[in-house]
Amino acid sequence: MEPLLSEKELKQLFIKEKKFLAKFKKIWRPIKVFFWLFAAAFLLYIIVNGQSFLTKFRYFWESDYRDKEYTGGNWQTGQQLIGPATEPSAKPVIPPLTIDNPQDNYLYLPAINVKTPIVWDAAEKDVIESLRRGVVHLADTGHPDEEKTNIFITGHSSYYLWDKGQYKTIFSLLDKLKPDDRIVLIYKNVRYDWQVETTIVVYPNKVEYLKPLKSQSGNILSLMTCVPVGTNLKRLIVRAKEIGRTPSDQKSTTSPAPKKQPNFQKLPSTFRAPFSF
Repeated sequence: MEPLLSEKELKQLFIKEKKFLAKFKKIWRPIKVFFWLFAAAFLLYIIVNGQSFLTKFRYFWESDYRDKEYTGGNWQTGQQLIGPATEPSAKPVIPPLTIDNPQDNYLYLPAINVKTPIVWDAAEKDVIESLRRGVVHLADTGHPDEEKTNIFITGHSSYYLWDKGQYKTIFSLLDKLKPDDRIVLIYKNVRYDWQVETTIVVYPNKVEYLKPLKSQSGNILSLMTCVPVGTNLKRLIVRAKEIGRTPSDQKSTTSPAPKKQPNFQKLPSTFRAPFSF
C-alpha cells in the first residue's frame, strides 16, 4: 500500500506548519502583552476605586437585593423617607423630616445616608483641593437665599486611596437618588428643604447646566459628580426643587440672584485622572 503523502510532500507540509506557528507566535506576542497590561490597569482601577465600589456593593446588597433599609453612609435619620405621602382626594403632602442637631453649612441626603459640610464659592482652579473638606459649591452659581437661582454643588464619587481627603466617596451613591427623595441644606442657620425631580448625565462641555432654568419659578439645587466611577468622562447631575425653608418667613428677606454668570470653561472634574476629558 502506497503512502498518502510522499516524503517531499511531508517535508513541505512540515515547513508550512512551522512558518504558520512562527507567524502565530509573532502575532500572539503583542496580544499577550496587551492582555497583561490591560489586566494590570484594570486591577489598579479596582484598587484605586475600591472604597467606592464597596459602598455601591453594600447599597446593592442591602437595598436592591435584600430589599432592606440601607445602613451604610456616614449619617442616618432613623426615619422612613419614601417620597411625599398621599391621601384619597387630596393633594400630595410633604411628610415632616426631623434632623437632630442640624449643622450650619451642611448638606443632608437621607436616602443614601450622607451628611457633609459644604465649601462655598470655590473657583474652578480650587475645586479639587476644596473637595478634601466636603462637597463644593461652585463660585458665581446661586445661593439658597437668592431668588430664581441654581445652587450648584459638586462632590467626589471616588478618588485616590492615598489622598488626604475624608470625602472621597461622598457622592458615590448619588445615582441612587430618585424623584421625590428629600434633600436638606443648612445655610446661614436657615434650613432649606428640597425634593429630587430629575437625574441627567451630560458631557463636561455642557456648562449651561450651571445656570438657572429660564422656566423655573423658584430655586433649584443641582448636585454633580463624575461618572463612570474613577473617571472624569461624564457628569451626573441630580436636580431638586425647593419645597420649604425654616424659618418660613425667611423668604421675605431673600435677595435677587447675582447678575454675574459662572465663568467655567467646562463642568468641573471631581477626579484628577491621568487624561482629562
